[in-house]
Amino acid sequence: MKRFLFLVILLLVGCGGAVQPEAETQPAAEPAVREYPAEATVFTVYRPDSGVRYRITETFLEGVSREVPNREPGRVEAVGNSPSLIGELALDLSTNPPKLLGGYFEADLTLLRTNQEKRDERLRGRWLQTYTYPTAHFVLEEQDILAQPYTAGDEATFSMIGQLTVRDVTIPILFLAKATLNEDMTEIVGVADAQLLISDLGIEPPSLAKIVEVDDPFEIGAIIVARTDS
Repeated sequence: MKRFLFLVILLLVGCGGAVQPEAETQPAAEPAVREYPAEATVFTVYRPDSGVRYRITETFLEGVSREVPNREPGRVEAVGNSPSLIGELALDLSTNPPKLLGGYFEADLTLLRTNQEKRDERLRGRWLQTYTYPTAHFVLEEQDILAQPYTAGDEATFSMIGQLTVRDVTIPILFLAKATLNEDMTEIVGVADAQLLISDLGIEPPSLAKIVEVDDPFEIGAIIVARTDS
């Protein structure tokens, strides 16, 4: 397998003025050290080439021009990205197909950006509350992800289940992924995406009277490059 990928994170949108923080921003903490079985090979996220994204649909209403110059009413797709992702993935490479032994990922939501600064301010301040909850977390437990033997260097398509935490809400989530482990078994590169609802996270879909309404369904995903220490 030559590359591998994953996951996490995030979301919503809106328009409007800046929102002042309700609490002092806390720096994103490094994840706690996790213990894996002796047979685990641990791949650590290579940050310069990894990140997370979200995709969601907004409906701009007749009053949108008051908030966003030159913006016409209608439905548009908003895409946001954060270049900050840390974490690791543990595989048992002594079996074929390899077995997933666990892993975790953390994304810095304070760095989420789209093409509209006002949207990003409201997202971070009112809805995601990143001044209080700066990171999103995704935790994977042990599971079989491949049903057939795997040849290193080939791309594999699979699903994986884990727990996603945004703000103070944790929900189960299914990611669909494509990834490759290189022939030296030292690097994984891939992508993963999941479909969910804003309301699943305990957040009312953003809406500003006569300006914008945001759909409840949205997509999150990640691009990950992960490497062993060897």
